[in-house]
Amino acid sequence: MILNPSFTPVSVRSHLTRIGASVLLNLGLMLGLGCRAEAAERLTVYVGPLQFSVSVNALDKFATGGEATGDLALIMNRLDDETQVEIRRFLQTSVDNSPVVVAQFAYSAMGEDLLQRIGTLIQTQSGINGFHAIRAALILAAADEAEGLTLINVLRQFLSSDLRINLASVEGLVNEIELLSSERERMVEAIAQQSEQMASQIPFMPEEDAPDLRQPGAYSVRQYELAVPIPPLAIAADASIQNETGETLVADLYLPQEVDQSVPLVVVTHSLASTRSRFRYWGEHLASHGIAVVIPEHEGSNAAYLEALMRGEHRNLIDTVEYPRRIHEISSLLDALQQHPEFSSQLNFEQIGVIGTSYGATVALGLAGAELNRDRLQTQCVPDDLTLNLSTLLQCRTNGLPEGDYTLRDPRIRAVIAMFPPTSVIFGPEGLSQIDVPTMVVSASEDQLAPAVEEQIRPFQGASLDDWYLVMLDPANHYILNAVGSEDKAPDFLQSSRPDPAIGRSYIQALSVAFFKTYLGEGELNPGHPIDYKDYLSASYAESIRQDALNFYMLSASEIPIDEP
Repeated sequence: MILNPSFTPVSVRSHLTRIGASVLLNLGLMLGLGCRAEAAERLTVYVGPLQFSVSVNALDKFATGGEATGDLALIMNRLDDETQVEIRRFLQTSVDNSPVVVAQFAYSAMGEDLLQRIGTLIQTQSGINGFHAIRAALILAAADEAEGLTLINVLRQFLSSDLRINLASVEGLVNEIELLSSERERMVEAIAQQSEQMASQIPFMPEEDAPDLRQPGAYSVRQYELAVPIPPLAIAADASIQNETGETLVADLYLPQEVDQSVPLVVVTHSLASTRSRFRYWGEHLASHGIAVVIPEHEGSNAAYLEALMRGEHRNLIDTVEYPRRIHEISSLLDALQQHPEFSSQLNFEQIGVIGTSYGATVALGLAGAELNRDRLQTQCVPDDLTLNLSTLLQCRTNGLPEGDYTLRDPRIRAVIAMFPPTSVIFGPEGLSQIDVPTMVVSASEDQLAPAVEEQIRPFQGASLDDWYLVMLDPANHYILNAVGSEDKAPDFLQSSRPDPAIGRSYIQALSVAFFKTYLGEGELNPGHPIDYKDYLSASYAESIRQDALNFYMLSASEIPIDEP
């Protein structure tokens, strides 16, 4: 009902409906629990000189029984049956979140930023940004035990007798959906074609006894738990950011056993609201191939922090300072390992790599040399800019950092793998171009949190890095490597179908072994058997292990199709 059928294709309408439902019901939140004035009675859509006015009761009747009357019938009659069913489902979708949880996010900086943007689309009767009214309506709906947090109930709780839909914003949103969808499809197809062409030209022909890098290596592995004191972080001459989440960093170290020389070390930095234990499979796999792995638990952005946020113990989903603090924690961890009486002699500190996933991938790129882009942060972190790229909300948290020197590169980092990194605003091509170490970027074709074209492909092409690789998983979403069920609490439109995570993990585990063996100078894969690991970093290798359920493409920098925005 917020769409003008004359300019919206059915597929776009359906997609926008899902996005609208998820954003409004799962991510948007409220102003306060004060007394209501009058509830919203009608929803008004302006189309040029015309207007459609639909009562909330009529929407409720349509949602529950499928009967459309009045102006609503004029709109619904122009939509096909499938779209009408989708709209009914959307109107009745209930989100099981308590008022406290809803309020916590609503009052956070990211929540306010999101609702300010949504408020340009959904306005009060007088045409002003609907931010405050939306926030209040969401919390009141969540507190309503009878009906709960549904869109119909949110509309009822809206603190105005009428809602206005800003058609210009709707058209902009629809245009963005169409553009992003076509760009994504075109780019994924181009990458697939190029990868398959390269694979046919230079087939992967391993020696008969060459190992399968997806399988564990020759070394047994031992795990250690570390507790490392972290000094305060100074980010400017006159500013110091204390470690608000604690002065001790806990980490797991995975060491290959029975090795007669020091081994390379890879740091794994986890995603937002995650834990170090979720990446145990990666630590064990790399260590079995002779590469030590250390996985810290970032208390300022781990799963426990999110749970504490939901209990009201924190103000924001992520602190402004979390980006430099994470990098500082990792550098301090490396310092501690270099000085450790037992481990310092077992690790080669001239051969250090880093792996990051999602927000952790952004941090990993910063460690490798990517620089904060103040100009982009200031120009693109605008509350009235309505966008479907949710990763910009996370990136824009960095815009609140005080002035200071944010050249945070750790010169010990010699190679980086970034899985689904948000980069377009926090770095952009200008910041990414400062990376001068081998880089592998992994993208998911259906990633709605950090869209591949905007966040990985285009920024890195613009950076013109000489020694980087692009890996594309298709069809895949942001959760492609996570354990089954880990995405269940995410909004519906982030939960596209995905293959067994074990398939994607096997691809990435194999590539990570080959990548770090190539660029961290580790000579042999198995004792007594020299291997040219760079042969594995190719489109032909990707094709040789690809399974039907999950396409797997890999290209080097010179092979990647040029994407014109």
